[in-house]
Amino acid sequence: MRGIARIMGLGSSVKIDGSDNYSFSQKKGYSVFDNLVVNSSGQKLTSVSNNEGRPNATLKAYANEDSQNFYAEPSSERYKLQPPPYSPEYPSFSFVEDNNSLMRRDLQNGDKDY
Repeated sequence: MRGIARIMGLGSSVKIDGSDNYSFSQKKGYSVFDNLVVNSSGQKLTSVSNNEGRPNATLKAYANEDSQNFYAEPSSERYKLQPPPYSPEYPSFSFVEDNNSLMRRDLQNGDKDY
């Protein structure tokens, strides 16, 4: 189900390579989900230059800024996203910070909270 959610667009297009470089996976523009991400200071993810899909130090700084929370805001709702640390396996802005969510980062196969 998590894979289907990712394929359907849940999660940003930000990727992290093995050298800890951050970039957008698209060379031009942003994904629909990227347009929903905002930090607790009100700065949108899409305010960071796309940099044509190349490694982007500004994007890395935005994603790892101290004392910032990140949210997906599709309408009047606000969903808190998982904070750093991020990695290639757990990219930024792709998991929800909610113990009842299928899209929480630390959910393992077969986990069931009782």
